[in-house]
Amino acid sequence: MVEIKMIPVDKIRPNPFQPRETFDKEKLEELAESIKESGLLQPILVRKDGDTYEIIAGERRWRAAVLAGLKEIPAIIKEPRPDDIEAMELSLIENWHRQNLNSVETERFIYKLWENGKKTGRYKSISDMAKKLGIPAVTLRAIIHAYEDRQKLYKEHDKSMEQLSYVDFRETEILKDKPELRKQVLELRAKGKLTAASELRQFSKIIKEYPELAEYAIKLKEKGKTIEEIERSVKFIAAQPEEIRQEFIEAGIEIETPITHEIKIEIPEETIKELKVKVEEMEKKIEEITASPEFKEKERLRKNWLAHTAILSNLGDAFCPICGADWRNLRWVCHDLDLQKAQALAAEMFQKAIEKDKGKKRKGGR
Repeated sequence: MVEIKMIPVDKIRPNPFQPRETFDKEKLEELAESIKESGLLQPILVRKDGDTYEIIAGERRWRAAVLAGLKEIPAIIKEPRPDDIEAMELSLIENWHRQNLNSVETERFIYKLWENGKKTGRYKSISDMAKKLGIPAVTLRAIIHAYEDRQKLYKEHDKSMEQLSYVDFRETEILKDKPELRKQVLELRAKGKLTAASELRQFSKIIKEYPELAEYAIKLKEKGKTIEEIERSVKFIAAQPEEIRQEFIEAGIEIETPITHEIKIEIPEETIKELKVKVEEMEKKIEEITASPEFKEKERLRKNWLAHTAILSNLGDAFCPICGADWRNLRWVCHDLDLQKAQALAAEMFQKAIEKDKGKKRKGGR
């Protein structure tokens, strides 16, 4: 059952399970100005708690309404009264779809919800939790792992790392067994040196494959080199003997992209016209040759020889199903000629046609 009623603002208490940990003062004031002009258009969601009401979703709207000087606001009273975990779910769902939580808030809240849900038996698995929240299981799993990884990597609160998202932790998971290197890669991401998830993933793979050259690769990225340039340099140096490799690293030498040259060739218009004429003459000559009776006869003999060859190659173990005689007894009845002899004769006739054609060309040449 859903009930909507006007509730005095002083009878409403903040949500103790609010995913959002901070409220932007400037944006709150903007919303308050809007509420002064148009009122609160969307009710908040609350649950009854004795003589007061506890916010499930809409704390930002309630805070702005108080700033705007409203005495009461519309609220949906959720019945039956949801328990703490259900209230957390409802609060998360609203904030999730509004996409107004930062990464750290999201990770902490979802992890807490997951832990509480497991303890009470509400969630049997992450997939079960995903169904109840309407959030893909792969996303929830990545967020929960990101929270755990963030706690391990940054035991003390590091404000510069707040901008890292669960996607950044997911893309560097390949470096989980190298926490210090992973931190350095994530720092590059936080500084904006690695600007896309795909770039972060590729760079992490290079570090994983060549951990001994990690510092060198990181220095190149800090200089603004592309992933392709870094990969080329790292692979080249990795292939060098140890003593040479160290000199390259200390000198910070980069392997430049090979220079390619573009050469423009200009062909005079007259030459192009001459070439076109020659091509047309050649095409006419080919038409004349293929239309001649000699060529057609030679082509007929060639096809006959190929046909006999194809027949013989496909007969395999064929035999007469009545008497058992094999295919070697098959004959051209017109001249009592078996297939093998016919194939040999066809080849000979085709060869003679070729020799005859060659003889004509030699005479014409003289």
